[in-house]
Amino acid sequence: CMANYRRITGDARLDKPLRRGVEFAPLFLHPDNSYAGEYGSRGTYHFYPHGTELLAAGSGPAADLADRVAQTYAEIDAELAEVFAEVTEEAASFSPAPETWSAKETLVHLLYTERWLHLAISCAVSSQRAGGFANEYKLIAAMAEAYTLKGLLETLMQAEKVTVASLAALPERFVTDKRKFVGFVSGMGQGFAQHTRSHIPQIQEALAAYANKS
Repeated sequence: CMANYRRITGDARLDKPLRRGVEFAPLFLHPDNSYAGEYGSRGTYHFYPHGTELLAAGSGPAADLADRVAQTYAEIDAELAEVFAEVTEEAASFSPAPETWSAKETLVHLLYTERWLHLAISCAVSSQRAGGFANEYKLIAAMAEAYTLKGLLETLMQAEKVTVASLAALPERFVTDKRKFVGFVSGMGQGFAQHTRSHIPQIQEALAAYANKS
């Protein structure tokens, strides 16, 4: 079957059609939990689960959520790469006004947020409160100073990968608790990728202020 071919070859191009097949199959499950029938294989009620068993580890709500967030990150990272193309270290470090974030300092805030999200995911799974963090200007400025622009962008994108991996690894007991999982997704599961995008205009304004400073 296609799932077995995917396992043998490692061909990731098969992931999406396989997932669509897994999502399509339950539409033929009857209210009495029988499957297929006269429109089934040779008119039988047989269901052969081997393919879905092979896909179990990479399917389901957690994997779907991780895929959606990864796609959003990929789009946003491309936007960031475009914004910072040919930007110098001096321009990225320029603060438009006292205690106003430079482009690099805004990236530090995004990194702060991404690392906090790693903690928040763990806390959500264990029914604990993650608390928050302070955007203390001196701390953010010190972190920005410690990174090169290239290093900061690479660290942010690595942190995004950790977020996606954490989402994909959400335990089944958490995902199947609809109250917890739906609340998690609506509260933070997808929103923080968009949080990065919401700060891109702020980065652009800081870079424009540097360009216009003379």
